[in-house]
Amino acid sequence: MYRSFFAIVALFLLSMMSSCVYREQKKEEANSGEMITYVTRERVLVTDEELIESMYKARVDELFDDFLYCYIRDTMLQAERTCLQEDSLGNGVVELASDEFDFMRGDYTSVIYSHEQDNYMNEDTTLQNAFLEKIDLLNQQIRSYSFTKNKGRWKLNAVKNLSFEESDMADFLKFYSKFSSDESFQNKSLARSIHISMAAPDDDGQTIEGFVDREQWPTLSSGVPSGVISNIRYGQNYKNATRIYIEKMSMGDGMCESFFFKKNRRKWELSGYEN
Repeated sequence: MYRSFFAIVALFLLSMMSSCVYREQKKEEANSGEMITYVTRERVLVTDEELIESMYKARVDELFDDFLYCYIRDTMLQAERTCLQEDSLGNGVVELASDEFDFMRGDYTSVIYSHEQDNYMNEDTTLQNAFLEKIDLLNQQIRSYSFTKNKGRWKLNAVKNLSFEESDMADFLKFYSKFSSDESFQNKSLARSIHISMAAPDDDGQTIEGFVDREQWPTLSSGVPSGVISNIRYGQNYKNATRIYIEKMSMGDGMCESFFFKKNRRKWELSGYEN
């Protein structure tokens, strides 16, 4: 989730902090008028906290991805931007646990799309509403975090727990829950030929495209997202979708994989893969 320019720049600037100093020279003359001394004063122009604060002000609210990246890692920003209210049923205010967003700090994050053009939604600076979802595939539960941009500032204003049945992705999520955990079921849910688009291993910038048989599938990917996964809703519409793809982004090497699914004769199947 985090292909954003902000995250890369943040790491670069923090690594350069040690050289960010201001040197001031002051000339002093002794009473005799013969001796001249130079006093060098060295002052750090910006502390880590000041740098991060200035970057927050400059970019944190521009894109939702940038805000979310900072929000889940900075407890001070969380405190400032969390404005939860009691729901309409009078169930009280949801309390956030200290490990609330640990599912976003693992080896990878994922986003679910219903159309390939949806991939650009995360670049929309006019976005006013977005949702982060924690999807528990084993227990078929979703924890949904609702964010709203008000007066140019993103804030978390609601948290809601849902079952798969209550989601507009219910049909796909039920299938995918089994697909990601049952090897035998996964093998049966592969298209006869799977379209692939992959970076050539020996030639940067070159792409290999074509089709592979079911038997070759296990050798291609490091594994589909499974267990507890994430999803960010920028405005995707999943209702009555017959095509869905999941983008898996590694937090270590920045590798991105996409898994394409289509509904064929009322059954979902994996039809494509891209990295």
